[in-house]
Amino acid sequence: MKPRATSDDPAKVLRGRVVDLQGNPLRNAVVEQQGVIFANGGQAYGDQGWTDSIGVSNEKGEFEIAYQRQAAKIIASVAARGMAQSFSQRRPDPIEKR
Repeated sequence: MKPRATSDDPAKVLRGRVVDLQGNPLRNAVVEQQGVIFANGGQAYGDQGWTDSIGVSNEKGEFEIAYQRQAAKIIASVAARGMAQSFSQRRPDPIEKR
């Protein structure tokens, strides 16, 4: 599997960092896109074939999910070992789980 190219368009990439309550990075947290909301109000849910389905955080807690289309907001779930799963609706810019 080859790594994909990173997009320079911030409306096509959700980047973030998953941390615990003390601000320590959480490695191997699974961030899964649940849906996308577009600027025109349209919505898409589930795997559409034009988005990464999941991202997994690295040792710094960083993750990235890329889209081929611009998104106004992204709905994502975050699941980290030993913590409850959470859902978030964010613009495609960095988010943190605390």
